[in-house]
Formats: sequence, structure tokens, C-alpha cells
Amino acid sequence: KKIFDSYFNKLDEFIYDDYSDIVYKTLLQELTQQKFGLPEYVLSNESGKDNQKIFEYKVFIKKELLGTGTSYSKKLAQENSAEEAVKYYLQKYGDEKFIEQDFINLKAYKIKEFRKNELNDLNKKFDFPINNIKLLDIALTHFTYVKFNLECRENSNLSHLGASLEFLIRYYSMTKSYKQLNQDSLNDFMNNIKQIKVSTYLEKFFDDQNLKKYVLITKEDQLSSPFKISVVQSLIAVYYLDQGFQSAKKLVDTIWNNYKFEKNIYMDYVGELQDLIQKEFKESKIEYKVLSEIGKDHQKMFEIGCLIDDVVYGIGLAKNKKEGRRIAAQNTYKDEKFIMVFLK
Repeated sequence: KKIFDSYFNKLDEFIYDDYSDIVYKTLLQELTQQKFGLPEYVLSNESGKDNQKIFEYKVFIKKELLGTGTSYSKKLAQENSAEEAVKYYLQKYGDEKFIEQDFINLKAYKIKEFRKNELNDLNKKFDFPINNIKLLDIALTHFTYVKFNLECRENSNLSHLGASLEFLIRYYSMTKSYKQLNQDSLNDFMNNIKQIKVSTYLEKFFDDQNLKKYVLITKEDQLSSPFKISVVQSLIAVYYLDQGFQSAKKLVDTIWNNYKFEKNIYMDYVGELQDLIQKEFKESKIEYKVLSEIGKDHQKMFEIGCLIDDVVYGIGLAKNKKEGRRIAAQNTYKDEKFIMVFLK
């Protein structure tokens, strides 16, 4: 955690000044291929020990040297040489079309006074205000907005960091809250969050906080679900960078605690029920049986029964037997006969 904090709290340049859309190798290829053909990258030097090697690449078109780049990885060395080559090529040969469309020169980052006032207004609504207003501004900015406002920065870098933090914090909270979950159940739960729930609940948080009022977009249709999610993920990253891990965790917990669902969805009912019967009713036997199969092979549904001492108490219907068992165990707890016999 100490190393992690030390690295990520030095991301000012990365967050404010990186424009991730420019891939210089791709741009150089587009510039040269019609007039001269594809550029050629040549490894010109390799120095240092095996675990600390530095690679130097030169890039040519028709044997003309365009640029040189070095890095600890071959890929980055080629990209650095391509960046130098693009600048050289545009100066020598000129191509206004590419300059306008692809080669975007950002201005120094600047936040206007009226925008500061807007963000201070938003900050008052948060339970714990953000100190770095610039980060808050970036978190709310769509990438297309930057192309027409070059003094701004967009939120993709923050969003990537926030998505990773959000998943880490949810996993951390789940392992602490549901220690009875086995590894398979925990993985099922987290995969469910990653694939479905994260989008639902982050977008709902965006709407509940009325963040639409504060985002910077060029068109109304850019206020899509992916952008809403990216804004909330960016806010998670902002709290981490501004105040540390615990503040990021508070925000994530706030988002998810407002929409409680995990106990009803992925509580390990099968394990809970097994423990109850084993501890309190040692003579009783619990098992799960397929009562019926419904539908064609590619659309089959399984009806699973939870039987205790050969009596059916709960039934689960699902696309696979594992999920059917979980639903059957969950429904067993709701069954009146089960409550009278085992929970009275």
C-alpha cells in the first residue's frame, strides 16, 4: 500500500497533460504510407543489465532517418521514435489535414472562474468535500469536449484508475462482511458485480447526485450510460488521489450501501443451511435433487429441490444446477414448514 500510494499520488502530469488518443506509430503510418510506404523501425542500440536494459530504436522512410527513441521496453522505444518522427515529418512535408484531425496540441490546463463556482456548489453536496477542484473538473469532462476546449482535460485516465479501485474495495468489503462465503461463491459474486451490477449502481448514483448538471459535454447524446459510469469511477479515483484510500472506500461504500442487494442475491444460502443442519440437527440429512428439466437442450431450465429427510422444503428454477441449488436453499428459509420444524 505504501508503494502504491507513493506512485499514484505523483500522477499530476499523467492526469493533467496526457492525451491518450494520440498513438504516434499509427499516426506516422497514416502520414507516410501513401507517399513513401510504411515506416521501418530498427533496433539501433541495447545497453544495461538484463533486468535494466535500455532499447534505442530509429525509424526510417526510404532510408531517411525521421526519429530516434529510447525506453526500457521495445514497444515504448518505438512509440517515442515515432513521436519524434511525426514532428519532423510535419515540419518537413506538412500535411494540414492530419494536423487538424489528429495532431492535437493541448494548451496549459486552466480552470475558469465560473467553473470553479459550479464545482464549489457541487462540492457542498458531498459528505466530505474534495480539496483539489482541478481533479473534480477533470472527472466530469467528456473526451470530445477537449477537442474544442484545449485548456481542459478529459476523465479517461481517472476512470481507469477508479474502476480498478472500485473493484478492489468491493472485494475487500465482501471478504470482511461475508467470511462464510467459499471461494467459488465469492468469485461468482464478484463476477456478477463486474459484469452487471457495477454499471447499474454507479449509473444510479450519478443520477441521484444530479451530476448531469455539472458535466462538460459537447452534445446531449454523449450523456450515455458508459460516460455516467466513467464519471463516478473518476470520482472514486479523485477521492483516492485527493485524500487517500479510506476516503475512496467511504465513497464506494456509500454508493453500494444505498442499494443493498448482496445479502439477498449472493449470500451463501447453501453453506448457511448446511451449517445449520449439521450443528443443530445432526441426525437430519440435507440433499438437492433435480425434480424436472424444462425446455430444449440449448435453453434448458433445471428445477432443483432442497430436501431435508426426504421432504422438499424449497425449490429453485435456474439455467444451471448450481444456481438452482442456491435459489432452492434461499427459498427453503422462506418455507413455512421449514420455519416450523427448524427455526421455531
